[in-house]
Amino acid sequence: MSAASRRANPEEDDEVAPKRPGRLYGKGRLGRSGEVELGAVLLTSSSSAGSARPFYAANTFGCVRSSTRESGLWHLLVSSVNLWQKNLSYRSLGDSAMPPLPPSPRSLPRDALYEILLRLPAKDLCRLRAVCQEWRSLLSDPRFAAAHAVNHPGPLIVTGYDYEWPKHGIIGDIVDISGRVVMRVPGQEGVGRVISIQLDLICTKKWMTRDYQLLNPVTGAVCALPDGFAKEHAWKRGIFDHEAFLSFGKTRLTGECKVLRILDNLSHINPRQLCEIFMLGGKDSQWRKKKAPGNIVYLGIGKSVVMGGAVYFLSYLPDCIASFDLHTEVWSEALRGPPSSLVDDDSSFKLYWSHFSLATLNGCLVVVHHKMTSSIDLWFLMDLEKGLWIKQHSIPPIPVNGRPVISPLFVLDDGRIVLMEMKGEGFIRTYNPRSNTLADIAVVGNCVAVGLYTGSLLSPSSSAIQ
Repeated sequence: MSAASRRANPEEDDEVAPKRPGRLYGKGRLGRSGEVELGAVLLTSSSSAGSARPFYAANTFGCVRSSTRESGLWHLLVSSVNLWQKNLSYRSLGDSAMPPLPPSPRSLPRDALYEILLRLPAKDLCRLRAVCQEWRSLLSDPRFAAAHAVNHPGPLIVTGYDYEWPKHGIIGDIVDISGRVVMRVPGQEGVGRVISIQLDLICTKKWMTRDYQLLNPVTGAVCALPDGFAKEHAWKRGIFDHEAFLSFGKTRLTGECKVLRILDNLSHINPRQLCEIFMLGGKDSQWRKKKAPGNIVYLGIGKSVVMGGAVYFLSYLPDCIASFDLHTEVWSEALRGPPSSLVDDDSSFKLYWSHFSLATLNGCLVVVHHKMTSSIDLWFLMDLEKGLWIKQHSIPPIPVNGRPVISPLFVLDDGRIVLMEMKGEGFIRTYNPRSNTLADIAVVGNCVAVGLYTGSLLSPSSSAIQ
């Protein structure tokens, strides 16, 4: 098509000449297909044709058609930024559902702005806070954050990286189910490795030290954990030769956040482990000694999980799972795992947990048995008192390099299970139990820890560290 014909047919062009600010130029509709005509005046607050409610907005960029709703709404907001009056003020929040914005013929009406912002991803909204004080107040309002969470359900995935995977100073990523990076987590000064991820927090360790801290990946707030050891352990011979593993969670009854630390001397001849505890926001200023586990527990990637106020570990004792109650601060009686005679006929699998990991799904403790060449079996603990385990899923084999840890993260509304690969290429996959098929979603890179972010990126006040 020639330039002349393109100018003669602006309806067929992607962009047309900008119009004068503050004027209304035509009609459009936010339709079911998600197409947005940005030169439009009339938009709708719903994609459903039957319940469409019109509202009005002026735009300066003319008619720009977008193939996706998000990018179209984004351009509409960008165009309105130039019209927004930064010196306007508005009344106190009061009891209204959203902060009242000042009426102006040169700004988006408040209901239009509110409805459009609700549809944008949290990543874009965090950027839009810098537009002006009015927008920042609206986007920081907990009531808006709650409404946004309803429109964008589902947890986000938090990945943590190791010394060997420096991503330009990034120690973690927050990604959505599509694999899109919603937020990057920069490392604090001296931080070299992620240890574990729970409660919307990341536990990190500094380079060449024994300094650990908890990081809020959204606000950047840091809580440094105490230096040194419990006073009973500080003068033990060879204490500095112990490697530390940290896990943390909330107590079952009071909701207090506690950090459990296991110290391992890494000896194959005389293995020994020590146990310490620290409570966030409590009277503790140092680690407190606790009784060591009755049997040596595994401390590698995927060998422990936090659920229901307890930390579960795969034990070196065959068919046993150890657990530490964060409320009582004692080790519970060992839980019998899936009988090795049912898991595999290979005697090496009966004696060792090398191909096993722990996870939680739908509130159940899950043992993951990765057979490498045949299948990945998910054993669910159905009755704690009886020690009843049932194999609910047998996932087809996944082609991998080395021995990665495959961890199931959560179940989608349609029944698909989201899987994360650690100590490997970092694939995010979904498994469909109905069709018994796998689908690759994204690759995030070699991660050593994974968790879920269940809070709001707009209002992360629910975290134990603000």
